[in-house]
Amino acid sequence: MVILLLIASSIYFISGKTGDGIFLASAIVLVAGISLYQDSRSRNALQKLKDFTQPLCKVIRNGTTIEIKSEELVIGDSLIVEEGTFIAADAEIIQSNDFSVNESILTGESMSVFKDASKEDKFIYKGTTVASGLAIATVISIGNETKLGKIGKV
Repeated sequence: MVILLLIASSIYFISGKTGDGIFLASAIVLVAGISLYQDSRSRNALQKLKDFTQPLCKVIRNGTTIEIKSEELVIGDSLIVEEGTFIAADAEIIQSNDFSVNESILTGESMSVFKDASKEDKFIYKGTTVASGLAIATVISIGNETKLGKIGKV
């Protein structure tokens, strides 16, 4: 559409109607400037939304508790998960307190499952949500190597 308008503007200049050509060319520049401004604002808003919705994780690194993006998790991190937390990696529970997990995304179970370091199933999995309690777990797999990631590969 802009190309057609530029052609029309050049036809005005060729035919000798420079006033109309200048008016049309300035309108094209104005509309293009507004479009570029709106596009940059839209991109910034989408980036802020992406940063806002990206889950953060609490980890213990070098003896201090910090919050990091889930994509920055590495194997061996001590992950702190509490009620309402989205679990960002597969991990083995080290310590827990009245801890239960909703694993419906993996198993289809509607009820949450209680987990403890002393139980046979002492693992938490990416994509699940903590239903109650608090736990500290060591990350054992991330990304496509998680249980959920392997399901996605198939």
